Amino acid sequence: MAAGWTRLTAGLPTSLATRLRRRRLEAFKFSVYLFLPVGASYYFGSGAYPYLERIIQQRSYVVYPPEGPAPPAPDEMARLVDRERAREEARTAAAATAAAAAAAAATGEARGGRGGVATPAAATSAAPPVLAGMSTTAVVPPVTGGQAPS
Repeated sequence: MAAGWTRLTAGLPTSLATRLRRRRLEAFKFSVYLFLPVGASYYFGSGAYPYLERIIQQRSYVVYPPEGPAPPAPDEMARLVDRERAREEARTAAAATAAAAAAAAATGEARGGRGGVATPAAATSAAPPVLAGMSTTAVVPPVTGGQAPS
């Protein structure tokens, strides 16, 4: 084939012959770069390669974590968010009340008053507000073993 190509370019100037050879080389490289990946993808992806499934099964490229419990339903999630919001409000109210009581006790001691002894009115105002429909002793059991509670 090279002899035929040299016969075609025999009468041409050297620079033109070189340019034609380079174009031929570039066309060959382009066809290899284009058709080799396409051909390999077709060969391995079409099922013609019988060992592909075995290779995929032997090598675990992606390791997925074990499946956890299912997320709660939207209405259940809204209820949980409301409950958590109410708990946080109760905590901040209790902390503010405790801080106010501590400040009152400190000022009472400084004035020579009763000091840290709480009066019945102060004791009732220091209690956190009772939230409607909430139990203060509710305990949520932990989920174990990756199983959702039923």
